[in-house]
Amino acid sequence: MALNLPQRGSGEDRTPIVKYDARAGRLFRVDRTQADGSWDTNTVEITPVFQAVMDLEHIELGWLYFPTNGAPEIEVAPYGKPLPPKPSDKHRPGFRVHMKLGKQAGGDIREMAANAQASINGMDDLHDAYLKGVKDNAGKLPVVQLDKTTPIITTGKGQDGKPVSSQNYQPVWKIVGWAARPPELAPGQKPPAESKANGKDEPEVETKAAAPASIEDDF
Repeated sequence: MALNLPQRGSGEDRTPIVKYDARAGRLFRVDRTQADGSWDTNTVEITPVFQAVMDLEHIELGWLYFPTNGAPEIEVAPYGKPLPPKPSDKHRPGFRVHMKLGKQAGGDIREMAANAQASINGMDDLHDAYLKGVKDNAGKLPVVQLDKTTPIITTGKGQDGKPVSSQNYQPVWKIVGWAARPPELAPGQKPPAESKANGKDEPEVETKAAAPASIEDDF
């Protein structure tokens, strides 16, 4: 396991997000626009066309909490550094990674943060593939697609003590190429922010995505 998982960010400097819905096995771009002093949120599915240059070199690990209302609370540290202290019992282990979406998926800089186990497992496998592939692609970042999803059944007990089960979908990410680091993802470059963010414990159907554009055409 490459990630070896066990800052709270204000909504004022939150980067626009991509959300993997592990309960449905789909990817969404969360767009927020301001009009007349209020913010509107528009969720756009990008599963069939998702392709992104992921900055796995600077993936962050730590503790995440997604309240029902309000901005997510994220305390993370760069991969390879000690995890920050756990802020509360509500925070769960997770990751955050920045990426540049392909043109078909939106073309801008986004972040994806998750603390659902299905999401963590999928990112763990992708990070293993990155560590293996970067040896032959020094100075480059992986171009990633969602290859498929795998159903995962979990069982436990409900509040009444009776057995309950749920089905989530683990993402199977695929590195389809390597690209030079986009200037917007330069180390130390602050990603574009949005004034406020919506986040929820990303819910955790099997999808077979239509092929995105080629790497040359999409970036």
